[in-house]
Amino acid sequence: WIWGGEQRRAGRRSLVAALDFEGDMRARTESLPRGCSLAVAVVALAIFLVCYVGPNPSSRDRGGEGKLRINLLAHNMMQGFEAGSYPLKLEATKTTMEPTEFDADNLVKLLHRVDYSALRMAAKEIGAEGLPGELPYRFDLRKDTPLLKQLHTILLEVHVVAGYLVCPKTGRKFVINNGIPNMLMDSQSI
Repeated sequence: WIWGGEQRRAGRRSLVAALDFEGDMRARTESLPRGCSLAVAVVALAIFLVCYVGPNPSSRDRGGEGKLRINLLAHNMMQGFEAGSYPLKLEATKTTMEPTEFDADNLVKLLHRVDYSALRMAAKEIGAEGLPGELPYRFDLRKDTPLLKQLHTILLEVHVVAGYLVCPKTGRKFVINNGIPNMLMDSQSI
């Protein structure tokens, strides 16, 4: 009797609205080409969670705006539209370095989610040499600090400004312009 009849009806209406929203989203993604909804989700995740690094510390003093830049962490999470199109080959024509604060604890947690072989291939493409063949099973923060700083620089501080992401399965090139990869499909690919 704490919840009156009106509150119960309102609760049911919001539940029905939530279920209807889920069905509406399912219908929208079913109208996309096969495999496209996963690719769109991956691109959205990469851009909104990883690529945005915020204002450049040097431009913050001058009132500059933040910049979108694809870094190697974002690249490590991206794939093409076709099944089996991971990892995308990186062809960087221009890169920049944007320093970020080093946090060894968070980096170690992040490294468990990174495909290290794909990272090594991308690092070689941008000219970063000296990464070991495989990562240690457990990191000793005192002993492995030089390796962690190197990985931090490669993953988070190197940003690709221009170049291409190439699908290993189809050979399709996705242009990176001003640090933003264009992953849209053209009408011929649909």
